[in-house]
Amino acid sequence: MDFLYQCDDKYAPFTGVSIYSLLENNTGLDRIRIFVIDDSISEENRNRLKKCVESFHRELVFIDGSSLMNEADAKEMQEYKGTRKNTHSFLKMLAFSELPDDVDRVLYLDSDTLVLGSLEPLYNVILDGFIIGMVLDSLVDEKKMLIGFDRSDPYYNSGVIYVNVREWKAGKCRKRITEHSKDHTYGTVDQDLLNVVFKGEIYTLTAQYNFQPHHIAYNDKDYFSVITHKEGCYYSPNEIRDARNDIRIMHFFRYLGEQPWHKGNLHPCNDYFDEYLRKSPWSDYEKKDAGKGIFVIEKGLYRIMPRRLFLRMFMALFTLKLKKDIRAGRP
Repeated sequence: MDFLYQCDDKYAPFTGVSIYSLLENNTGLDRIRIFVIDDSISEENRNRLKKCVESFHRELVFIDGSSLMNEADAKEMQEYKGTRKNTHSFLKMLAFSELPDDVDRVLYLDSDTLVLGSLEPLYNVILDGFIIGMVLDSLVDEKKMLIGFDRSDPYYNSGVIYVNVREWKAGKCRKRITEHSKDHTYGTVDQDLLNVVFKGEIYTLTAQYNFQPHHIAYNDKDYFSVITHKEGCYYSPNEIRDARNDIRIMHFFRYLGEQPWHKGNLHPCNDYFDEYLRKSPWSDYEKKDAGKGIFVIEKGLYRIMPRRLFLRMFMALFTLKLKKDIRAGRP
């Protein structure tokens, strides 16, 4: 089974922790080959990544991120603006076309993921007729209209992308992405691009393959009372419950402005992250403060407010931030 990550040197330790969790929980797979888009990773972290993968007798291949950045069509891709910092997030969408011809399908994983179980069932998912497979996004409902979607349209999270590489190449999907990016701007750039360009061509994976923090921090009653997913285009409470009981990939995106690798965080996935951090080659990593600002106030309110009320406030501010990011991206 083939996998793809991308990271810079700052995120290399977290990518390494994710890779360790993948390898530890998938010893039953006959073959694992991991591609990493190297966006200026230091030699020290490259060596740690190599040793981590070699310790499980698996294969690691680096893809030169600077070469991808220098290709002509890369100039058409948007960088994140506004409140978002990962400016080269689009590299993965260029790299899908660069994978070797013997790659039939590849599973892309964000650095802020942990693999908590076997992915063999996912490997058996057939993507015939679909370009990619993704999990629905747990936060987006109102935001759909900002990119021209109806409430009834599915909207997916890009932290985990199961790519039908042969279809991607045959359908000239890289060109479709770069051509669309010339004339359109979005807030969550790569995620919005994938949703818009491949609308109707995305296979809906079960929530267990990209289980998101709000389903850990909030009980289902509070979550579904605030984030209503009008028109019913989301998983049912029963489907979320089943996924929670069998999480295969946990996606711990930023929560209260922090990640589990930040000192003093209140992230609901912190204990999961700490477990694999301790076992990984980055066990010597020292957590650092995320910094101050509006998130200090947010954390304080989170501690004292009823969960449902806090979630209502968060979603209102989250939607405003998405609108701000979209405005920041427009010329």
